[in-house]
Amino acid sequence: MTDDELKQLMKQLATAIGLDLTDERVDRDLVAYKSHLAASDRIKSVALPIEAEPFRGATLSASRGAGGSRRFAAR
Repeated sequence: MTDDELKQLMKQLATAIGLDLTDERVDRDLVAYKSHLAASDRIKSVALPIEAEPFRGATLSASRGAGGSRRFAAR
């Protein structure tokens, strides 16, 4: 993906969870997001038997706290 496509994706993902990122914030976070995607690709490239796969039993859910701030809690 091009940098412009990644920036668009970042904004779409942020909007989907209720955040309104500025273009400046997306520009600042682009390098970190690209590093995150590269690390995820490296992890996926390792062939592990099913027994060695990480357990994903807990998920995080966002809820609004007092004053509209976001809180994350395991559920």
